[in-house]
Amino acid sequence: MKKISILLIISIIFCSFNLYAQPEKHHYKGDSKIYMYLDTRLDGRAFYYDNQDTEAGFIGRYFMFNIQGKIDEHFSYKFRERLTVPSVEPLEFSNNIDFAYLQYSPNKNLDFIFGKQMVNIGGFEWDKAPQDVFIYGKLWGNSTPFKNGITARYNTNNQKHSLLAQVINSPFATKAYNNTFGYSILWYGNMNWFHTIYSINAFELSKGDFIYYIALGNKINYQKFTAEIDYMNRFLSGQKNYFDDYSLMLKLCYSISDKWTIFTKGDYDRNDEDMPVDTSMIYDHAVIPGVNSTTLGIGITFFPILNQHKKLRFHAFWATNNVNPKKQEVNIGLTWRITAINRN
Repeated sequence: MKKISILLIISIIFCSFNLYAQPEKHHYKGDSKIYMYLDTRLDGRAFYYDNQDTEAGFIGRYFMFNIQGKIDEHFSYKFRERLTVPSVEPLEFSNNIDFAYLQYSPNKNLDFIFGKQMVNIGGFEWDKAPQDVFIYGKLWGNSTPFKNGITARYNTNNQKHSLLAQVINSPFATKAYNNTFGYSILWYGNMNWFHTIYSINAFELSKGDFIYYIALGNKINYQKFTAEIDYMNRFLSGQKNYFDDYSLMLKLCYSISDKWTIFTKGDYDRNDEDMPVDTSMIYDHAVIPGVNSTTLGIGITFFPILNQHKKLRFHAFWATNNVNPKKQEVNIGLTWRITAINRN
């Protein structure tokens, strides 16, 4: 069965897919007064472990209700709820609500965003909508990317560069109103063939006790090839070695045509800090001390219908990692969008 599944995905790759590519931190710039839609992703997954155990089945990976639009020429809004995520006692709105914000744009150069929004951390993997991430490592899989806060954004006249300053509730807050915050400065750069998403971040673990991020996202376009290279370093003030805790991501894509894209991707997460005796003192909950994790994979995407929003996508990929127990994943699925209302 294992050999059959691997041969199946290889045959799909070579006989048959450009991603939805819906950046999370690019705030609403459309003209619709109300645009309501549902995004759904269904995966057929099989896991093969070194101890010969197998797990297989179908899963509704994402089912997301979206509504966004313009109130007038200066005000716009966005709301998204993931219906496959259980709602729990909320720290802010609910953990299954990703976006619930109002945006004020006094002119083409300035935006102010109020409400629940993306935490502004650099990197192209972090910037993608969750249904567009197929292969990922510890950092992406264990992070909480949406928080309440305020963002101010400056856009250059040619709209190629943006600088964002953000204050949010700390991603590490354990309860509401505990006076811990996160501070971020992020730069989107567009130099035609070279794009950047760089950030510096300071998040409070407790009042006055910060973890710092330096996140550098780079994207290079050359003809039909695209390379995304992300690096993130995480550290505390007074840490012995400021480069003990970091993550690397490399993704290479080749567009066979407007409909077909093949890609390969690798994530590497490492934290060489010692595990504290008191586990409540762990400062990095995404990549905990002692982790040395590599994830590798290859895949393909296919859009059978080309339109403005690319409403139907098929995907297939194979991925493996070095975590104990080691496993391989074979995944074949589809993502589709249903537009309920699109009114100008």
